[in-house]
Amino acid sequence: MTVLAYAPDASMSTERALRAERWCLGHSDTTSGQVLYALHPQKKEFVRIDPSQAWFWTPEWQAGESAVDADLAEGRYEEYGSIAEFLAAL
Repeated sequence: MTVLAYAPDASMSTERALRAERWCLGHSDTTSGQVLYALHPQKKEFVRIDPSQAWFWTPEWQAGESAVDADLAEGRYEEYGSIAEFLAAL
């Protein structure tokens, strides 16, 4: 069995990472070949994830998600009333 824990916070200490790994091992379904957990950015807790969705939880992807959240919070986006307006703006 393989247990992987994705932690989007690159500054996670070694001690915290080891605690997370032990937690994941303790909450694993031993009947499957691979169990994945990720540190949920809003909940601040590990959640079990579908292996086909592991890409979403990589540090690189989570950095992009954080950038989008910051853009939205700062109003760095445009709204369009229709698809035609959007296409005209391209």
